[in-house]
Amino acid sequence: MNELHELYYSREDSEFFRQELKKYKGENFLEIGVGQCSNLIDLQPNFSLVAGTDLNLQKQEENGHNLEIFKADRASCFREDSFDVVAFNPPYLPSEAIRDLAVDGGVGGVEVPLAFLQDAKRVLRKDGTILVLLSSESSIPIFREFCGVNNMVPIIVASQKLFFEDLYIFEIRKCELGKPAR
Repeated sequence: MNELHELYYSREDSEFFRQELKKYKGENFLEIGVGQCSNLIDLQPNFSLVAGTDLNLQKQEENGHNLEIFKADRASCFREDSFDVVAFNPPYLPSEAIRDLAVDGGVGGVEVPLAFLQDAKRVLRKDGTILVLLSSESSIPIFREFCGVNNMVPIIVASQKLFFEDLYIFEIRKCELGKPAR
């Protein structure tokens, strides 16, 4: 994998995601891939602890806010069952190779989102919520199948039509075998 990683600047998808995230509250919040930290800054009043990870922390170190930000790949630096809400707007554009970590989502546009989701599930508390933004350009059926195989229930809680794609925000919860998700 090429190490090219540009900082992802807020675009339409980021603002759409931020508005949905503001509806959630709890004790501990984690964003995987914080970009410019806009979500973390806006969510500080909603949570006791607001944390984030990113591979590129150049801009975050200069932001002047009291945020818990870690240079890490996904949620690798956190222990299991740590967060009430885990959110990510991952790179989701289909690509044969991941050359730009800010936008390339890998095969079907879901290779990277699925890796994020697997790690998010690990750090999510039993009754927690994962929020993820995907595009109609991504392979949504593969994403849904992965959730089912891994005992997670994905529900679209918001959508937005853009000129060239539709955006979907999924709320995902763990489910126990034989029991429906709450």
